[in-house]
Amino acid sequence: MKTFSAGVLSYLQRRNGIVLKSLLWVRGRNCTTGVEEPMGVWTGDQDLVFTIGGVARTYAGEGAMLPIESTSCAPGSMCGCNGSC
Repeated sequence: MKTFSAGVLSYLQRRNGIVLKSLLWVRGRNCTTGVEEPMGVWTGDQDLVFTIGGVARTYAGEGAMLPIESTSCAPGSMCGCNGSC
């Protein structure tokens, strides 16, 4: 069994459930300029900066309007550019 510190154990005991939030970070190529443009969105209500792997990234809060579903594009594909990138 895992052992938790007193602070973590206190937090776990008083929470009322788990709220799942999703983060999505994509890097796409601008079809006009050819420049890579990263973008982050998440299922929260406001824009926030998350540090992931030591890098601070801004994620736009899309709330419940952002359904996270499976994607049909693969890295290196030209989804949304109609092959013009």
